[in-house]
Amino acid sequence: MTSPRRRLDDILVRCEQARDLVDRGRATFDADALMRHAAKSILTDIGEAAKNLGPLADQISDVPWSQISRMRDRVSHRYFDVDYGVVWDTLVYDLPDLERAVRDFLRTLDR
Repeated sequence: MTSPRRRLDDILVRCEQARDLVDRGRATFDADALMRHAAKSILTDIGEAAKNLGPLADQISDVPWSQISRMRDRVSHRYFDVDYGVVWDTLVYDLPDLERAVRDFLRTLDR
């Protein structure tokens, strides 16, 4: 069994990877199927980690954990029906907020 704290670390790693994809730009994302697949994998991993946080998730109340889990389910199980505009927007707009919330929470834990 892995610890919920470790899952938060996993989320941070995936957020950093997402930032690397975003830095390459939207045109590259749209043109590169492997980049889009990597983005789906990042979102899947974040969603899976979120599902395994247990009660720790309740301590980070400003994060939409259920939406994160649903996004994971969507990109995993409805892979043929993914809207890559939504994926891109998630990478650009939502993951930086998630990363900030997790980092802030971990700082309070470490005090």
